[in-house]
Amino acid sequence: MRRLLAGWAILFCCVTAHATPEDEVRASIVKAVDTAWDQSDYDALEKMAESYSQSRSTTLSGKWRLELYDNELSRKLKIQWPSTYNIENPEVACRCSSPAPRFYEAADERWSVVKGKIRSWRTAYPGSPHAIVAEAQYLINRGWFYRGSAYARYVPPEAWRMLSQYENQARTLLESTRSLSSKNPIWFQEMFTLASDQDWSNESYDALVADFKEHGHFYPGALNLIFYRLFPKWGGSLDAMEQFARNVTDLTRADDGNGQYARLYWNIATEFNRELFTATKADWATMRSGLKDIIKKYPDPRNINAIGYFACLAEDYETMNKALKRLGSDVNPEVWNYYVAFDRCILHGDMTSPPLE
Repeated sequence: MRRLLAGWAILFCCVTAHATPEDEVRASIVKAVDTAWDQSDYDALEKMAESYSQSRSTTLSGKWRLELYDNELSRKLKIQWPSTYNIENPEVACRCSSPAPRFYEAADERWSVVKGKIRSWRTAYPGSPHAIVAEAQYLINRGWFYRGSAYARYVPPEAWRMLSQYENQARTLLESTRSLSSKNPIWFQEMFTLASDQDWSNESYDALVADFKEHGHFYPGALNLIFYRLFPKWGGSLDAMEQFARNVTDLTRADDGNGQYARLYWNIATEFNRELFTATKADWATMRSGLKDIIKKYPDPRNINAIGYFACLAEDYETMNKALKRLGSDVNPEVWNYYVAFDRCILHGDMTSPPLE
């Protein structure tokens, strides 16, 4: 046994994360969005958004390219803000803040630049669902800028009014253009953001969920927001989370097998650290099956690392060792350490294991 453990230790002692083809694809999309936005190349933004939303194309690991486009564009739809312009927070440990109202005028000047670019995009492409969705994202981002990250009791009344104002504008925009703007599935993501922020009624929220299941193509950004709202701390329950995960899996089984079940719990794993399988009703057998379904379609090291560390988390060391054997030098200890210490997993290593199929 010691000899086998020593073998694993020697094999992985010097393993470090390295750029993979998946990393390169993701980086290229981020760079393309950055360049297009900075150069006001709305034609390039249109082509990316249209291609990614219509084809629902993915990266080598199965991540929607539209998600990567969206994440980076949303980052660009914000402003740089000096920390010296924030309200001093009496709770030093909070490490959170909100802009001081006396600097709102300075903020308006910075936001006007973003608003101007959005207006130029919409003028150049008046029939674009993507430009409309981008404007809604800008409005939501602007509202949350004033709200900030401070504890609610430290947020000034002016900030709450600004958040409400801009989110109301975003909702009006998205709802009034629904027939056009919802052609981009990010529409549903932004609507679920508003539904949570504005505390919609159960009836309105359930109607949006039903609409999404029929028309939203199970866009991950929206799907994950629904799942997150089912957390007990937001008024949901572990049973509701599990029921939703299984319902979505049934609806997508023809294409993804149990893959959606695995991705939903994978996405929220950080919320539960090492207790995913004890603090939730996530079923390892179903999740393992789902991860294998993902790997069949997308045999990227990122996914094989995932089944390895989740197997370790579930104390399924047979599956863990098969994943390690298949990965070889593609093991990424940094990913494993995110949820469970890699060196603890290696204590259960077995070099005689066959590779994961």
